[in-house]
Amino acid sequence: MKWLLPLLLALLLLLLLMWLLRSCSGCADVTGEDSSGIVDGDAAEGSTDAVPLPLPGDSLEVDTTAAQLGIGVDTMATAAEAPEPAAEPEPVPEPEPAPEPAPEPEPLPEPEPATAVPNAPDVSGAVVPSAAASGFDLDNFRLTPGSMEAQLLAYLTGSEPAGRSFVFSRVNYPSGDHPIDADGAEQVFLVGEILKRFPNVRATIHGHIDGTESETYTGPNPRGSMTLSQLRAHCVWQRLVYQSVPRSQIEMVGHAASDPVGSDDTAEGRQANRRVEIEITRK
Repeated sequence: MKWLLPLLLALLLLLLLMWLLRSCSGCADVTGEDSSGIVDGDAAEGSTDAVPLPLPGDSLEVDTTAAQLGIGVDTMATAAEAPEPAAEPEPVPEPEPAPEPAPEPEPLPEPEPATAVPNAPDVSGAVVPSAAASGFDLDNFRLTPGSMEAQLLAYLTGSEPAGRSFVFSRVNYPSGDHPIDADGAEQVFLVGEILKRFPNVRATIHGHIDGTESETYTGPNPRGSMTLSQLRAHCVWQRLVYQSVPRSQIEMVGHAASDPVGSDDTAEGRQANRRVEIEITRK
């Protein structure tokens, strides 16, 4: 029994020695790499055993760990020291284009001259000497007291209801015709100026003939199929329209010889029957 204990100790020492030799052999394989970090081909092909785990307390060098992982120390250091990529700068928005200057306004065209009224009267020489004597003022036109146009203006400014008629006393027609002379044209002109100042007024122009005249007109300047009494009313109506009295404000109608105001047996009576009137239908 005395020799058994030493024999066991010898066996343990032998096993420990074998283990140490095996460990040293593994370390030699790892450190046998060349300077480029590539393991020798023969050693790599002939080594099939797993790399033994190090004992506690053993220190592994950086070169050995890097060789086992297949990367170089320089690569690891570069990877560790590589800075994070800088963030891309936000794009600067392009400045908005400056607005174009507004175009200069085109100059307004000069107003066209007013259409002249045919045979328009020169009222400057036909007014009375003073406004006090006339009693009525129509801007620059002074109306003769008691005249048809002065009565019309007083009626339109008064409170009397619509429905009254006024005879164009200065419009005198020759028998069988419908022209207006200068005196009658002046009166029509003044009536037009009055109507333009009362846009709400509505009026009708009435044309008449005497009992000896034919309603069928065969003289110069015919107008379609208009009769003589219609042509007399139209002659006044047309002058008012030329004077810018709205068409919607005035109408016209011919009555032939159906409404005489004088006797057809006398020249004076027939002249009175050849007339044109204006009736105020709305004030």
